[in-house]
Amino acid sequence: MGDFRAYARGDREPLISMIREFFEHHRSLAGREDPMEAEEAESILQRWLDRSENELLVYIDSAQPVGFVRLRKEAGVCWLEDMAVSSQRRGRGYGRQMMEALGVHLQERGQNSIYAPVMPANIRALEFYVECGFTILNMVELRKDLDGDVSSGHLCRSGGNFRLEWEACPQKTR
Repeated sequence: MGDFRAYARGDREPLISMIREFFEHHRSLAGREDPMEAEEAESILQRWLDRSENELLVYIDSAQPVGFVRLRKEAGVCWLEDMAVSSQRRGRGYGRQMMEALGVHLQERGQNSIYAPVMPANIRALEFYVECGFTILNMVELRKDLDGDVSSGHLCRSGGNFRLEWEACPQKTR
C-alpha cells in the first residue's frame, strides 16, 4: 500500500498528465470531447499551488506517483476538491487505498470529516464515494447555458438519504 506526500517539484510531469486525464473526463461528462493541452494543465497546477487554502497531496506507490488529491480547507472544513488515479493504475484498488490513507492523513491533523463535491452526471464517482463511506447530503450544482438553447426537464426527489431523479426533455430553441 502506498502513502501520501506533499507535492514536490519532481511530481510535476506525472501530475500534469493526471490533471489532463481528470479534466478531459469531466469535459466528457459535460458533453465536450476537446482535449486539454499540457499548457492548460500546467496553468491549473500552478493555480492550485499558488492558493494557500489548497493542499496538494501525491499518492506514491513503489516510489512512483500514481494519484493525487487536492484538498481545500476553509473555516475549519475540509473539501476534497479533486482526486485522480493515473489511467495506467485504474481498476487496481488505488482509489480505495487513497481514500483510506487520506482518512488517516486528515485525522492525524485533527479533521473529523471531509466533504466532496461531485457532478451529478459523474455516477461512477458518486458510487465510489458512497462505497467509501460518504453520505450524500443536499448539494446539487446547476448550470444555465446562455447560448439561446433552453432545456427543460422534470425533477423528482425523496427525503432522508434521498433519491434524486432528473429526466431531461429535448432542448428547445427560443
